[in-house]
Amino acid sequence: MYLTTKLSNPNYVPEISVKVTLVNFALTAAGLEDQLLALVVAHERPELEEERVTLMLQTAQNKKNLKELEDKILCTLSSSSGSILEDETAINVLSDAKRLVTETQEKQTVAEETEKKDKLLFSFLMCINLQRSEGLVDDREWLFLLTGGVAVSGKAEENPAPEWLSDSSWQHIRMLQNLPGLKEWQRFVESENPHREKVPSKEGYPPPTRLQKLCLLRVLRSDKVVAGVIDFVADLLGKTYIEPPAFDLGRTFSASNCCMPLIFLLTPGADPSSLLFKFAEENNSLKMVTEAPKGIKANLRRLYMSDPISEPNYLTGPNTDERFRRLVFAVSFFHAVVQERRLFGPLGWNIPYSFSDTDLRISVLQLKNLLAMYKDVPWEALLYLTAECNYGGKVTDQRDRRTLATLLERFYCPEVLKEENYSFDQSGGYLAPPDGDHEMFLSYIDELPRDAPPRVFGMNNNANITKDQAETTKLFSALLITQQSSLSAGGHEGDSDVDITGRTCEDILSRLPKLFDVDAALAKFPTLREQSLNTVLLQEMCRYNTLISTITSSLQSVLRALAGTVTGTESLTEKTEEVLINIRTGRVPSLWKSKSYPTLKSLGSYIIDLCQRLDYFQKWYENGIPSVFWISGFFFTQSFLTAVLQNHARKHGISIDQLWFDFLIWLKPMVRTEIPPRNSYSCPLYKTSERRGELTTTGHHTNYVISVTLPSKEPEQHWILRGVALLLSLTD
Repeated sequence: MYLTTKLSNPNYVPEISVKVTLVNFALTAAGLEDQLLALVVAHERPELEEERVTLMLQTAQNKKNLKELEDKILCTLSSSSGSILEDETAINVLSDAKRLVTETQEKQTVAEETEKKDKLLFSFLMCINLQRSEGLVDDREWLFLLTGGVAVSGKAEENPAPEWLSDSSWQHIRMLQNLPGLKEWQRFVESENPHREKVPSKEGYPPPTRLQKLCLLRVLRSDKVVAGVIDFVADLLGKTYIEPPAFDLGRTFSASNCCMPLIFLLTPGADPSSLLFKFAEENNSLKMVTEAPKGIKANLRRLYMSDPISEPNYLTGPNTDERFRRLVFAVSFFHAVVQERRLFGPLGWNIPYSFSDTDLRISVLQLKNLLAMYKDVPWEALLYLTAECNYGGKVTDQRDRRTLATLLERFYCPEVLKEENYSFDQSGGYLAPPDGDHEMFLSYIDELPRDAPPRVFGMNNNANITKDQAETTKLFSALLITQQSSLSAGGHEGDSDVDITGRTCEDILSRLPKLFDVDAALAKFPTLREQSLNTVLLQEMCRYNTLISTITSSLQSVLRALAGTVTGTESLTEKTEEVLINIRTGRVPSLWKSKSYPTLKSLGSYIIDLCQRLDYFQKWYENGIPSVFWISGFFFTQSFLTAVLQNHARKHGISIDQLWFDFLIWLKPMVRTEIPPRNSYSCPLYKTSERRGELTTTGHHTNYVISVTLPSKEPEQHWILRGVALLLSLTD
């Protein structure tokens, strides 16, 4: 039986109160949910509930402080005599008030910043935590998915299927147990959608769980892990949790007022300047994120719906003709291409630039003015203004400037006007549209495919695989950041984390050799004018000694911390804890990276690579200058190349600024004017696949080493658009 009353505070006699349950429905459903959640959190995670209460108290105190500041300012203004600019007390009060108001507002500001890139991460973590609460997640499998396993040993069993299984994938597979035979796995690995394929299994073995399948994808097809995570979340929570949040301007605008306008936090490529000019007049604001549309089709449509192209009669008005309309479409297509190339990471641009609609707008205005001034199209002026000034003004990397200019030559060229069906891509899938008005161009854009293949950007299908692998790496890096506390807390079955981490530290220490004897090396390889390589060897030994000392001391600190023998004067520092967590997750600690050569390798691969480098220089010291040099093993490659040029210049009496390398099978110094012309590609050589670093005074980044001239049957533009480069060190 249910009884209701409209009394806000009913008062019943004790005899009735003990026989019934009173429920106060004056509380809203949302409020009741908040209170119940608070009770659950207080029981499960009391520290979080305590932090929530603290924040509530801080919020109340902040509002109180603001009110007191307002009263204090009004009192100061009313009591001030004469000019307030000359009243030192008033100035001090206003300065303190401004500082406190700024601090308080920063604490109180709530930003609606749920971006597409974060939604999948959040949804996946929510799925894992829900399954973990039901006991469906094995902590060891979860750790393996995040890190790929931690293996330092360089000894590996022979790869049973090298024709389709990479060595790095095989090493990761060895860390998984009870895998079925490998014959049925080739179909799984070579599938276009392995995340939706049935995993091969032997009769009598249970099929793998969803998390186990993600582990398999991580080691066999890392480029499809993100797609697998999307299916994982969609199956458990529904498609709502994987779709980007709707851009609801009306809902956000309803929460604003004349003193609190809307400010858009832009992602690279998005430029709703008209909205910024209308709403962003004050600093107090509600914040939301607006992102540029994805894809060539979506970008083109947005550009044709934006100023100045969308203005009435802009394409068909005075001083316009078919040349203008055709070239406007060409440069708009170029703008969409340079935006989308960011998705391919270093293959697209070494540095991700924020090209905006303003770059296109000024290019279109210049195009219109130049066509009105000259009878013939001034191609050279158009190329220079667009590639070097408008877009190139943001480009700091020389190789990126070369790529930008090469891209523009496909869109600003006489063939665009001469050929009726000129194609903007190599396969002929994106043709220049026929002449017409604004509506005709929009109709043509609507007929374009939604997803553009890599060839539109000058690349091949391998670029998609590289892009997907980079997304996988980015996802797991973000996941690891959110799991730091749980990883440091341990709690896995079997061998404890302390034992595993301790054995890993001891394994690394056992593999590291002793420090180089720099004094003995100086005696054996003295500094000589005619042999600069001696100096290179000594410098490399000093750099590697610093790195070995850093690694050794940090590992010893970790072992003492694990053993509980840290003394009072040697407390557990943040650096030691950071090293411990990184070793546990199979990553190279930032403390080591600060003293190391550039690297993107995992911990195990890094230690193997380091030991090979140390062995190389030890053999150089023991056997003398080698006849063949391992250029990837140098800490500072540029010093070695300069030493080679110095030796040749001093031996033959040639000024070093007249020398450069002729690239055959070996690096052969030659006088610049004597290097014969060849059909070739000037291929940049980088230290890592990241392809970028700090900009130096030479105009190059620290990751860049040298440009190697490679003979080629294809024109140079073919390789430039594909982002082809040489690397001294692979990622793993």
